[in-house]
Amino acid sequence: MPNEINKDKIAEAIMLLGKNFNNPNIKAIEKSIDLLKKSLSGSAIPVTTHYNDVPEFRDNFITVGPQWYQEWHGGGLRPQELKLIGATPHGGKTHFLVWDAAQYILADYRVLHVNGEDLLADIKYYYSLAVGDLKLLEENLIFADMQDKRFGILELEATYQIAIQQGFEPEIIVVDHVDLMKGEHGKADWEAVSEVMAELKLLAKRTNTIIITATQQNFPNPDQRGMARFYRAKVGKAAEPDLIFMVDMVVDNQYTISRVKARGRRRMVESTKVLLCDWDTMQIEEA
Repeated sequence: MPNEINKDKIAEAIMLLGKNFNNPNIKAIEKSIDLLKKSLSGSAIPVTTHYNDVPEFRDNFITVGPQWYQEWHGGGLRPQELKLIGATPHGGKTHFLVWDAAQYILADYRVLHVNGEDLLADIKYYYSLAVGDLKLLEENLIFADMQDKRFGILELEATYQIAIQQGFEPEIIVVDHVDLMKGEHGKADWEAVSEVMAELKLLAKRTNTIIITATQQNFPNPDQRGMARFYRAKVGKAAEPDLIFMVDMVVDNQYTISRVKARGRRRMVESTKVLLCDWDTMQIEEA
């Protein structure tokens, strides 16, 4: 039953609002909205699918970019998948996200870029360097600027729906970056990031899009190996993204990056690659 709702979630939301009816607060309202949203997306009755209706392995991988990029992604990304890039502050997150999205634009896929903190004019300039084709950019790229807003999954999904109403149906959603999105109050940073990524994964499934995002590893000193291991454990292999890449070290224009998770790919073990990144031209090559 595709219209089945989770009545327990609705009851929980009503109870929560009832307790705070005379003195409502933002936390209670946000939690209630989240519960109501889950009541619509979480049916207790599973939907069955016939064996022959399930797509074959690799049938829906989208292959873009240079050969090394395709191989490192196990052939590409699939609709409903979530990719995460982890880096230290000023470690190239935005540049990597733009370069990633540019590979899809060059292959004529439509991209919605959700910007959280950078100047939109700067992001536009990076895309112009990475793509180089004004016609492709005009046809396949739109922005949602959240720079002065604290946004969450509801706002992100509303933005997606507005884009569709405007005649632009995104196939790729770039979120820069996940740390700027609001999670549940009172949680540690890594818990909030994990919660938001779980919601992003569900959003990718609901919209049948690929979502690419980034997060900060909050240890500015690269010698803090213990903190790095903690980060990997909490936001790494056990997290929701299907593909996770970590920027481990930056020396001049050389970026050492590890692939620490690759769900749904055959024989995809953790591996490291050194990339030569020229951000003045927005070009990346394998070292």
